[in-house]
Amino acid sequence: MKITLQRIQQKGSVKEGILDIKSFLYRQKRKGRLFFQENIHELEVNHFFEMYFYLMPSEISSINAFPIPIQEFCIYKNTDQQYEFMYKYFQRYYMKKVNDTEFFSKYDLKNPFIGEEYIWYFKKSIK
Repeated sequence: MKITLQRIQQKGSVKEGILDIKSFLYRQKRKGRLFFQENIHELEVNHFFEMYFYLMPSEISSINAFPIPIQEFCIYKNTDQQYEFMYKYFQRYYMKKVNDTEFFSKYDLKNPFIGEEYIWYFKKSIK
């Protein structure tokens, strides 16, 4: 979902400061529970960015990133096998089918984001 730090602050029941929100988001990203490509420490308060939650996508999320639990993560030398592996987790996360596994060629296979609990595959250019 596209969001700003200011919107996160406004939605919170406790009015935390922006630095507290950035710190929280950073910790959650390190665990892999949230994913966003931006450097949270350099992010401006009103800058929109895509943020993904590990349990399910927002109804308005772009289909640009998805998580895999770290204990289930595998890397295959064969690209077709890697795409088949990714497909299972993509379908589980988005509840959508992809007819062509080449769809995953748009994702950064060599540099997924590695969190403590989840690994995120994301499209190469989602900024």
